[in-house]
Amino acid sequence: PTQRAQVATMLESLDEAVSTVRRIATELRPLMLDDLGLNAAIEWLARESSQRLGLSIRIQLDEVEPPLGERRAIALYRTLQDALARIARHADARHVDIQMLRRAHELILCVRDDGQGWPDAATVGDADDADLTLGLRQQARLLGARLRFDTLPQGGRRMTLRLPLPREPDAG
Repeated sequence: PTQRAQVATMLESLDEAVSTVRRIATELRPLMLDDLGLNAAIEWLARESSQRLGLSIRIQLDEVEPPLGERRAIALYRTLQDALARIARHADARHVDIQMLRRAHELILCVRDDGQGWPDAATVGDADDADLTLGLRQQARLLGARLRFDTLPQGGRRMTLRLPLPREPDAG
């Protein structure tokens, strides 16, 4: 190969590396979370995950976003991101439903798939996945949230995160 061909190959590799770094940075903290809020970030994550992971994802979000603050919004976004990655890697699912609804003084995030569920820790050979829910459980604890996993009778798995919200002062 000529020097020009080598330079062209190196530039192409560099462009791919820059694109990968930008994608990872966006996934870790999407700018739209700051600019447009959590709902828009979740809608973007659902579209991007649907394309990248080959999942059909439906979302249902309240129109009014609850007052979470930056730290909790980022943590909630990352929890959803982690759940989608685990579904894609372990559940062999085709469809995912995401609901984020405010009920009384809590925010409920529910992620449901139609796959085979995630394997038990004892059946997983990959050390990184020794406990597939450990990271999600730790994240929920940091948020002060309750996290529950259910295997659904019709197949699939449901993750429900219940995050307490600050009580709003009574008007009047």
